[in-house]
Amino acid sequence: TQASIAMGELGVKIDDPDIYALDALNGILNGFSGDLFNEVRSKEGLAYSVSGAFSEGLDHPGTFLLQGETQAPSKFIRSVRSVLNA
Repeated sequence: TQASIAMGELGVKIDDPDIYALDALNGILNGFSGDLFNEVRSKEGLAYSVSGAFSEGLDHPGTFLLQGETQAPSKFIRSVRSVLNA
């Protein structure tokens, strides 16, 4: 059996100057060559899928969401946190 894990944080509004940094971070973390895929799936074998995304709000903060499916939820969460703190 697998668990579906979703972790989130408040993001930014569309006029926030950090939006460009978040867009760059999104590119670094995601895709088949992204840090999340390479570390959590390829190196550690902890997930079939793992991804992150952010959305900006027009008049309110958007969201940053990271999700994945795993048979080892606590190891998955530790691995994801390690990638995000790197």
